[in-house]
Amino acid sequence: MALSVFPVPSAGGTVTPSLPAGPAGLTLRHTITSTGTVTYTGSPSAVYIIAVGGGGGGGPSGSGQNYAAGGGGAGAVVQGWATPATSVTIGAGGASATNGGNTVFGYITAFGGGRGGSGITTQSGTIGSGGSGSGGSGSSGTDGSGTTFANNFYGYSIGGSASTAKSASSGTATAGGDGTSGGGGAGFSSSSGTGTGGAGGAGLAGGGGGASASGQANATTAGGAGGAGIYSGGTGGTGNGSGFQASGGSAGGGGGVLGAGSNGTSCGNGGGPNFAAGGAGGNGGGGGGGGASANGNGAGGAGGAGCVLIYY
Repeated sequence: MALSVFPVPSAGGTVTPSLPAGPAGLTLRHTITSTGTVTYTGSPSAVYIIAVGGGGGGGPSGSGQNYAAGGGGAGAVVQGWATPATSVTIGAGGASATNGGNTVFGYITAFGGGRGGSGITTQSGTIGSGGSGSGGSGSSGTDGSGTTFANNFYGYSIGGSASTAKSASSGTATAGGDGTSGGGGAGFSSSSGTGTGGAGGAGLAGGGGGASASGQANATTAGGAGGAGIYSGGTGGTGNGSGFQASGGSAGGGGGVLGAGSNGTSCGNGGGPNFAAGGAGGNGGGGGGGGASANGNGAGGAGGAGCVLIYY
């Protein structure tokens, strides 16, 4: 079984951003971020690779005054020895409500993360072989369980579980599970009190995007933070309704192997925009944050594209 070469962040925490050192005696030679051919230095007979799938896109809020979407799961991370491949496919980060793409290097595949659930349909997120996407909330939602996916003899990925959306006057939605790839946080729908979306799960690479929270009347709302990967996740936006104006806070994107997640934003607040898009996941598999609605449709944040690191 392949050795782990990543630092492990605590739940909701961060680590000092740096690329993995790789197995002893090997050097990181190539960081591949787009599909194409690979040109090696010399003629290595074998290489050690770390492949990351694309992060799942966050869910869209839907158009209404009380909708909160779930966050997308991080892309799977697999690693191991491989015969040098001359071409590589990099998984695209999922757009709003779309699973992340698969990254392929020879016979090794790192699957994309699951998308987050929409708020208006209270749909569940999809189960991913990376992190799973979470449920969206207009009244209630369901979860997508995390999975353990045995890629092949050389590599494996454990996806953090997603969480069930919540609807109440006040409270906090549950966070995404931690794993090799973090799961998405759940959406929270608040009618009149203080509501906070669930944070994305922490991962060895690409924490799941935190879910959004949105509310009506004088509700105070806050989107969940993106989970930590090698880089940190983004923070959630906050909203505070004024009079009969609804408000919302979209969620932060999860951190990836190659970049930090983007922050969420706010909407409503007695005259602000009617919707807020979720923060994008960081490059290298971060999950996208869920969108928020004050009276419009906030798109889910895009997941971060995958990558392949090659050592020899």
